[in-house]
Amino acid sequence: MTDSLSPTGAAAISESYGEGTLHALEDFLDHAEAATYVLSLKDSLDTVVSEAAIEGLAIRLGESLTRASKRFIDDHPELNLTAIIATRHVVAHGYDIVDHKLLWAAVERKLPQAVAAVEQLLKG
Repeated sequence: MTDSLSPTGAAAISESYGEGTLHALEDFLDHAEAATYVLSLKDSLDTVVSEAAIEGLAIRLGESLTRASKRFIDDHPELNLTAIIATRHVVAHGYDIVDHKLLWAAVERKLPQAVAAVEQLLKG
């Protein structure tokens, strides 16, 4: 039987993994919202501008997750957060090898799944 006084959602994450992890996840969601907005403008923006915007947001998405506890990342492999962090590293350090079609596809297809899962965890 679950203790009715046990924290759930954001409170449980904060208690189990620390405030830093909670803030990291909130930052991730903020950056994901910005990435979704840039995606909606992709066709109306100059290619160089849209690519620079999505690269910057990919870095911010991954960077926010590097501030989450490693234990949280390890405890939630279903979120596939390590892939977002790895994408950040490629974009930040290997900008000359970034395949923008793949990056856009990841933002369009994979990011919404991660966002929904993180939001569900925060809600409890």
